[in-house]
Amino acid sequence: MKLSNKTYEILKWTVMIVLPALASLYSDLSGLWGFPYSTQIPATIMHIATFIGVCVGISTFNYKKTNQTQVLNGDLLAEIAAYQENPEAFAANFMEDDEEAEEAKEEDE
Repeated sequence: MKLSNKTYEILKWTVMIVLPALASLYSDLSGLWGFPYSTQIPATIMHIATFIGVCVGISTFNYKKTNQTQVLNGDLLAEIAAYQENPEAFAANFMEDDEEAEEAKEEDE
């Protein structure tokens, strides 16, 4: 399930702020004013919040997984293009990185 940014932000705000506050408000007021179902209604609200939170979490996971794959593929394509343009410079770049890493390691010791 993919959500638009606006829908995601609204659901996130609802789950994290509105529904817990509503459950707490009803629970507190039911004790003061004798409203019916003082435990059932807040529990139901929190179960709904949990369900929506799980749906939003699944959407977030899928979004991050898709974006990571696109970034990794983009980096890989850039590296392949750099290698095809100049294989020696491409290899030398990695060797320079290895030499710099070795120098930094020796300095730390």
